[in-house]
Amino acid sequence: MDSRQLARVKNLYIATAIIWLSSSIGIVCFTGACYIYTWIRYPKPAVVSHPYSPHARASALHTLSPSAAASLFREFDRLETSRMYVYQPWVEFSERVFHSPLLNIDQAEPLPTRRTVEPANGAANNRTIWLFGGSTQFGWGVPDNQTIASHLSAILSTDSTHYTVINHGHTSFYSSQEAMLFETLLRHGHKCDIGVFLDGLNECELSQDDLPKLTHGTSDAFLKEEDVAAENYVIITPLFPPVRVLNGLLRRLVPTSSRQANQESEPLPPTKYDRVAMYRFNMSVIQDIAEKQDIHVSFYWQPTSFDYIAGAEQRRKDLPTFAKIPSLNVAVRQNIKIGSFHFIADMFKENSYEETYVDWGHYGDEGSLRVAQAIADGLKNDGLLR
Repeated sequence: MDSRQLARVKNLYIATAIIWLSSSIGIVCFTGACYIYTWIRYPKPAVVSHPYSPHARASALHTLSPSAAASLFREFDRLETSRMYVYQPWVEFSERVFHSPLLNIDQAEPLPTRRTVEPANGAANNRTIWLFGGSTQFGWGVPDNQTIASHLSAILSTDSTHYTVINHGHTSFYSSQEAMLFETLLRHGHKCDIGVFLDGLNECELSQDDLPKLTHGTSDAFLKEEDVAAENYVIITPLFPPVRVLNGLLRRLVPTSSRQANQESEPLPPTKYDRVAMYRFNMSVIQDIAEKQDIHVSFYWQPTSFDYIAGAEQRRKDLPTFAKIPSLNVAVRQNIKIGSFHFIADMFKENSYEETYVDWGHYGDEGSLRVAQAIADGLKNDGLLR
């Protein structure tokens, strides 16, 4: 190769290198500009902490002094701000194990459970009751010894029979998750004599789409796990800033009629299910399983602060989702006719809201005691107690 050819190769190499370097710098600058644009145009919502304690009412905790109630509410703050939930197969999530002087969530199988404080008696005859429900059954806002489960154990246990009450209530659970948890417990070899299901509030809020509360976050985590599994591949998602910017430019260039056609081809939103029909179906599933396992079950439609109590109308306006509570209560009362179903949603209609509810929708100590007594009366009327 003579000097002229060598010079041509050299010039070609330099030109190629300059083009490559310029293109790389251009891509980096374009990508950086897209990140800045999307950061400005689509800012992430600020992470705002909403501690529980400022919104809870010590007036609904008659067994604690104001200072002790404030200490309890701060324990709920710590639970909420320290990764409260953990992933759980089949039911999606549960509270994590947590220990403090008045609020304890103990390790159990298959899910951690809120601690039940039981009376100390020496009865040899022991029966086991499982309680299912959402945060009201869990005992949000009250200490361990004032949950519905603790009150029920104290009410039912006698000198001859001790009732071990296990609190399988979990925040934001509704009947679909409860049915799955009930089945999971039995499938894993656990056994009870009676199963009690307290529902209503979350049936209104969550069952319309039949999606547990953390479904969308769990879906995102699943996609991230897929990304890790496919780490040998380069995946460009629609959220990649350059893609977002180019999509925005293309939407401006595409005629309106074409955009409308594309929008019409998008999938329909999730199906809206009939809440009463879904609840009734879950009840029938639970009953069928329980019958085969020689377990008695009892269902209770719970009182809420959004109906049958003074000021309910104003609270429903603050939370539009719960504006449907009165009509749902009517529909449930009219359409659920099975013998093991108990409608107790109206039991607080003569009560003071501030004295009954420790916050917007959870019972204080006396409210929990009254619900526990209603459950005990229902079990007695159903002939399930010895």
